[in-house]
Amino acid sequence: NFLRYYLMLRNDIYLWFRGKIYSSFWKMIIGDIFIMCEVLGYRKSAKWIFRAIKYGLLGDLEKDNQKLFEV
Repeated sequence: NFLRYYLMLRNDIYLWFRGKIYSSFWKMIIGDIFIMCEVLGYRKSAKWIFRAIKYGLLGDLEKDNQKLFEV
């Protein structure tokens, strides 16, 4: 499920920019990006990667969760 990898990438970026994890963790973020590309393909995953970066940097995870998991 690509959503799992999207959430991992978004949360890793969120934690990395807030200093909650080691600065060398950027290698894991690059790995997450490659996994997303492998699962979805490069063209389709670009949209999700940019979205993960956007919400990871902004820190508005609750708003993103509401959009992803509309009930």
